[in-house]
Amino acid sequence: MSQDIRDNDDFSTRRDSTKNESSLTRRDNADSKEATGDTRGTRLDTQANSGGGSGFYPPTTCDIDGIDDNSRPLPPTLERLYRKIESLSTKGAEADLYVVEERSSGNRYVLKHYRAGIIPKQEVTESIQKLSRVHPENFIQIIEYSYSSKLSYEILEYLEEGSLADLLDSDKILNKWQISDALEHLSTAVNILHESGIVHRDLKPGNVLVRQRSPIKLSLIDFGISSALNDFSVVVTSTSRTLAYAPPEAMSGKVSPAFDFWSLGMILVELLTGTHPFKGLSDFSINSHLIEKPVDVSHIQDERWRKLCQGLLLRDSKKRWGESEIKQWLAGESPTLEVDKTSLHTIRPYKFCKESYYTPQSLAVALAENWDDGVKRLIREDITPWIKDSLKDDDLFNDIKDIEEGITDDPDLKLLLAIAKLNPTLAPTYRQHSLTEEGLLAIVDSGDTDTIHWLHNFQVLSVYGEQTQKLRYLEIDKAWRESITQAQELLSKVQSSEEVTNDLGQWGQNTFSVRGNLLKYSVSERQKIELIKLVLQALSPEARECKWFNSMVPESLEDAPTSRLYILFLTAPIAKHITEKAHKQHVDTSLKIVTPIREVLDSIESGNKEVYEKFFSDTYLEKLTTISAIKSKQSLIERKEQLAAVVKEIPLVCENINSYLRKKEEELVSKIREFDITISSRDSKIRERRQEIVRKNQEMSSRQAKLKELREELAQTGYYKQKRDPQLQKSFSSQTFSKEISILVFVLLMPAMGISLLVLLTLQTSALFIFLVLLVVAVLFFLWCSTQLSLKPSRIESLRHEIEALSSIVPPSTGKSDSLQKDIDSLESELVDMRRNRSACKKELNDLARVSNSVQALIGSIPNSLRDEMLPGDIKLELVFIHGNRFKMGSPLGQRCKNEQPPHDVMVQSLEMSQYPITQAQWQAVAALPQIVRSLSANCSYHRGDNLPVDNVSWDEAIEFCKRLSAHAGKTYTLPSEAQWEYACRAGTQTFYSSGDDIEANCKHKGPEQTSPVNSYPKNSFGLYDMHGNIWEWCLDHWHDNYTGAPIDGSAWLTSQERSARLLRGGAYHVVPENCRSAYRFSSKPDSRASYIGFRIVCPIEERSAVRVT
Repeated sequence: MSQDIRDNDDFSTRRDSTKNESSLTRRDNADSKEATGDTRGTRLDTQANSGGGSGFYPPTTCDIDGIDDNSRPLPPTLERLYRKIESLSTKGAEADLYVVEERSSGNRYVLKHYRAGIIPKQEVTESIQKLSRVHPENFIQIIEYSYSSKLSYEILEYLEEGSLADLLDSDKILNKWQISDALEHLSTAVNILHESGIVHRDLKPGNVLVRQRSPIKLSLIDFGISSALNDFSVVVTSTSRTLAYAPPEAMSGKVSPAFDFWSLGMILVELLTGTHPFKGLSDFSINSHLIEKPVDVSHIQDERWRKLCQGLLLRDSKKRWGESEIKQWLAGESPTLEVDKTSLHTIRPYKFCKESYYTPQSLAVALAENWDDGVKRLIREDITPWIKDSLKDDDLFNDIKDIEEGITDDPDLKLLLAIAKLNPTLAPTYRQHSLTEEGLLAIVDSGDTDTIHWLHNFQVLSVYGEQTQKLRYLEIDKAWRESITQAQELLSKVQSSEEVTNDLGQWGQNTFSVRGNLLKYSVSERQKIELIKLVLQALSPEARECKWFNSMVPESLEDAPTSRLYILFLTAPIAKHITEKAHKQHVDTSLKIVTPIREVLDSIESGNKEVYEKFFSDTYLEKLTTISAIKSKQSLIERKEQLAAVVKEIPLVCENINSYLRKKEEELVSKIREFDITISSRDSKIRERRQEIVRKNQEMSSRQAKLKELREELAQTGYYKQKRDPQLQKSFSSQTFSKEISILVFVLLMPAMGISLLVLLTLQTSALFIFLVLLVVAVLFFLWCSTQLSLKPSRIESLRHEIEALSSIVPPSTGKSDSLQKDIDSLESELVDMRRNRSACKKELNDLARVSNSVQALIGSIPNSLRDEMLPGDIKLELVFIHGNRFKMGSPLGQRCKNEQPPHDVMVQSLEMSQYPITQAQWQAVAALPQIVRSLSANCSYHRGDNLPVDNVSWDEAIEFCKRLSAHAGKTYTLPSEAQWEYACRAGTQTFYSSGDDIEANCKHKGPEQTSPVNSYPKNSFGLYDMHGNIWEWCLDHWHDNYTGAPIDGSAWLTSQERSARLLRGGAYHVVPENCRSAYRFSSKPDSRASYIGFRIVCPIEERSAVRVT
């Protein structure tokens, strides 16, 4: 990089600062004390002075002079090092700004390219560069710089977050904690500058870059007019600074640290209020204000913040707050605030509501807050004398005087305009209502009809916009009034419709509501988007059936005027109600018509003349058709032909009936589903209750068995006998007593036996005999006691206690819980009612199914007709007329291929379809016709034969065939849509094939490995041949993986990818029968050809000619 820089002969860089500077031109004509510029600051500074970004202030002369287009190419020296990515959207007097990318590293920077004659002060740049290295968070990094008479530039750090001005422009509201952090960052950076002997002199939001948003971190930039403190006594003649942020002493050219703290105070006011105190003022007005008046901060509500701003904006620079006061304030202390005597006595205050006001801005705030008193003051015309005598502002005096004397007669509007003139920065208000765009929306949402009436009748928005030069208000008012006019015209047309009775009669009573809503949609584009969503929800098929309503629906809602959208939303429920009422009447009439027509068709087949003669004599036939010639026909075949023409209208009648039946069926199915869920729940509860009863019965049985066992054991002891016999009871007591005596005797005998044994061992006398006698007596006594104590009274007592415990919990009943049985009885009673209701719904559903089947049978029994389209060479193209109807398209969920799902209802309109696939004879006849787009080969087929289907035909060639035939016949011919093809193939069935589910019987191959003559495969009930097998047939649609999102009107499903795969249907001679089903789908590219691919064509019903009945 250094080698390239030194190619510039007269460079003075940070690497080589010894060059001679005598030839350098200073921007402000001062000597070597001028400062350097910086990148982001210049960009944002020039934005502010040119009206962009947050800079709404008029540009100064120095900002305008010398401005060039910001698109000049990089000098060759820089072009070798950097690649220009984009030009920053700024125009300044000093330099152009670009985002550049270093070719060697790919890093991005900001290049500040100074114009010829502009050479920044190198020593200031060096000082800032050193500061940025020590305090990288507080100052922008100057990566590289070079100044000379030929080329001066700086390479600066690139920050993507933008500036504080960008943050203000984004309408992002900072909270007090964020503003406090910003204040601390800025005051710290300013103090660092001052300690280094530099005053910034151009501190403003555009020269403060946001390094980080959360928590907020700020860096200072643009030191182009910074001054050294050791030279502050020099009067600086340059005015290249932003006047709106300059202190009063700047007019005399004095520079001191207090200069930057005034600018910091102005930034603080802007952060707190969202606007600048001098917004909208000219340079002259700003100069006058700085010389004579203090900055009004009375609209800052928080007292501490207001005091801080007052301290930083003291006009006396010696008393102005600085770094120490800011630190005290941030610490929670309250520094002393000196009285700004330089301004209090220069202006006579205006007394209003017991307060004194020195500036028009503060007076405007007071007038807005005390509206009624303000109206009275304005009527008394005592504001203008104060403006003239005290403020000495002739322009403002003339403006207010014009308002007082005649711009409008409404006093409220006079006050609104006067406030706007006194304080252009103040948002418009009316009696505590904001008239900003957000405020207007709030007025509408609150339903304040009085304010809406005032805005409309006195043209408030238009007059306000015209007087304040705020074009947005003129646009809103114009759009609002046009919407009201258009809405009134549309509603007049709607009310004149014969279908509309008194449904819109209430609109006249809701005029203010309509006006208010139209105002809302005129104010906000976002509100219009919400209105479009509401209209889309309201555009039901029922509503669009009303002619007067459908005529108002535009092709594109996004491009439609707001008035039309709102009237659509307003009238959609009425249109839907009218349609539903007409549907009900139509269904009732249709049901009366269908039954006799069905009888007529049956009578024609059976030859029962009485029925169809009666039918022809009834008047309802005349309601169905205008053909009265039927009655004059004598033969049965003639009447049948005429009837075939008449019943073309029956599908439309049946569609209304089907729609009604489907809606009713959905309701019944929903009810039956609810009944099933409830019945299942009740059954589950009954089972639980019964299981609980069984469990309790089993528990009782077990306890009863145990009780019986214990009683039997107790009976064996004789307990019950002795309770009944007193003698036994006495004996039992004596036995108990004998037990005690026996134990005592036994205890006494044992010592005697011991003594006898001792004597025997010592004396060896007759003691042996005595011992033996005592031993025998003891044994005999023990045996006697055992027999006497066999009753075991302790066991008897134990048995008695167990029996009593069990008897207390075993009731004498059968063990069945009465409460549980009551629950069961109640639930069973509910079940009986539910099953009865479910049976009724099921019966009604079955009745509906029978009616629906009758309707489908009616359509199916309508005689189909044939028409011959004559081709060149007397070749016939047979077309079958197929009545339109609704059918279920696709395979049921879980069955067959997933690309055939989900099954969905499709309404296909009546059409004509070729009875067979196009034959080779028909192909050759049409191929001889004039070319439309592409050429056709007459003998393209792989399998040859005039009556064989044409094969080896691409989709593109099939379309060419249709276009040539259409031009020849004067009718529209095309390939069938996939829905039309499947409807024609099924012919009213839902089986795998049109004649059942037997695969082999329905897809029998007629010839090995080749196509068959076109009438070789069975025809379906519509009279169409070869729908299963023989040859694949092209359809119009593009291929889709499934039916999710498919059309339901029978139209072709197309995509924007014109050359993507197209549909093939019907199977062919070489495929397995499974792939010949009605629902099977296949695809191929539109330019594909094969020996198994052909096609058939369709003609819209509107193109029908005379018919002949088959």
